Amino acid sequence: MTGTLEDRVRAFMQEDPDFPETGAGAGRVAAAITRFVASELEREAGGVTGELRLPETMTPSIDQALGEMVFHTAPIAHLFRDTGENTPPKAEREQAFVLFWFLRLALEHHDNWRKVAGAEIERRLQILKANKPDAGLAGRADG
Repeated sequence: MTGTLEDRVRAFMQEDPDFPETGAGAGRVAAAITRFVASELEREAGGVTGELRLPETMTPSIDQALGEMVFHTAPIAHLFRDTGENTPPKAEREQAFVLFWFLRLALEHHDNWRKVAGAEIERRLQILKANKPDAGLAGRADG
């Protein structure tokens, strides 16, 4: 298909026997339909691909995500670092890293963000556990 979306809508309308209007009126209708379709596609895609939109007001899930304290976020940042993520070393930066991750999850998964975060944390814990030797045998003279 070639041409703009509006051109394709106009051509579709001209070919459709159930659409009686032609001329300038048809052009205005085609433009309106095009704007509607484009806005619906953008809405369904969440705006620009790869970007999440912030709501105008704080939601409970965003409030929870951004309200985590450093003593909760630091171990998560360390886990990410220990499993290959490039996390910043200072406590404030670690907290920002984790809060940003939480915010993205809250925007994408809403009230389900903690479950998604928990699954990712568990996945990373399993990686860490699989890559570390059994600490119980490390100190034994016969092991």
